Amino acid sequence: MEPFPTQGVVGEVSARMDVPYWTKRTLYPMKYGYTYGDSTTPLAGVFKTGGEAYSPTSLPLDGSSVFEPLPVGASILRSINDQTGKTILVKPITAELQKKLNIPESAGGVYFPGHSHYGHSNPTTRAVYLNPGIGNTAFVLAHEAGHAVDPDLGIDAKLQVEQNPERLRTAERSAARKDPYTFLGSFMQQPMASARSEAFAQRYAVDKLKDIGEDITGVIQDDWYNEYPASKIVEGLDNARDYYVYTQTGVNPRRSVEFPDASSLKDNRRSVADQYLNLALDKRYREQEEMLRQRGVRDINVILGPYADPD
Repeated sequence: MEPFPTQGVVGEVSARMDVPYWTKRTLYPMKYGYTYGDSTTPLAGVFKTGGEAYSPTSLPLDGSSVFEPLPVGASILRSINDQTGKTILVKPITAELQKKLNIPESAGGVYFPGHSHYGHSNPTTRAVYLNPGIGNTAFVLAHEAGHAVDPDLGIDAKLQVEQNPERLRTAERSAARKDPYTFLGSFMQQPMASARSEAFAQRYAVDKLKDIGEDITGVIQDDWYNEYPASKIVEGLDNARDYYVYTQTGVNPRRSVEFPDASSLKDNRRSVADQYLNLALDKRYREQEEMLRQRGVRDINVILGPYADPD
C-alpha cells in the first residue's frame, strides 16, 4: 500500500489557519466571522535574540531567543504560578523547530505534553512555544499555558498516540477491516479528545485574562473562539473518510500517484470514487457522523460554560 501521510507535530497547536476553515463545514452558526480572538488582546512579551543554538538531536529547550514578558504577560505567568504552583517557560517557535516538527507557519503557539523535560511528566516546570511574529499575545500565551496545566492532557488518548503512533495506526487498520462504523468510532477518539483539550485551553485563556483585568468581550464574540475546538472534529471526520478509503483501496486519495500505464490510473481512480460514494450513500455512516458532531458540540459547550454562546 502507498504510504499515508501522518501529522508530525507532537503537541497541541493554536493556529490562525491550521484547519480547513475554507471548507465552510462548521459546527456552530457563524455570527460575526473569523477574526481570531488572539489579535484582540495585547502583546504578552517580546523575544530577545541571544546566541545559543539548538541541539540537532533533541527538541530545543532553551533556544536562541529569550522571552521578556510585558506587564500583561508577567501577570499571566505569575497568576498561573500562584494558582497551580507551576512555572511556565516561554520559548520561540523557530524556523528549525517549525521544519523539524512540521508546524504550520500560521501557528500561534504549541505545547508538547510528551516533552521529556518540560511536558506533563514535569510536575513543576513546563514549556510553551510561541510564534514570535503572531503568537506572542496575551491570549495565545494563556491558551498554551492552559494546555500546560490541563490535568486531563497527561492521560489523554492524544498523548498516548504521540508516544506510540504505530499502535494507533494498527488499531485503525484493524477496525477498518471490520466495517466503516467500527472504524469511524475508533478513528474519532483522538479528534474528539483534541476538541475537548482545545476547548479547555480556550476557556482557561478567557478565565486567566479576566482574572488579570483584561477585556474578554472581543475574544468570546469571535466565531473562532468556539469553532477552533470544533474544527478538530470537522477535520477528524474529513480525515476519517480519507483514511478509510485508503485502507480499502491502498491508494492515498490526497495526492496523485504515478502508475505505469493510463488504464491502471483509471482503475484506481474509479475504486477511490466508488468508496467515497459508498460512504456518502450509507445512511448509517452519515447518522454516526452527525451523532459525533452533536456530541462534540455538547462536550465543547460544557467546557466553555458561560462563554459557549455570548448571546
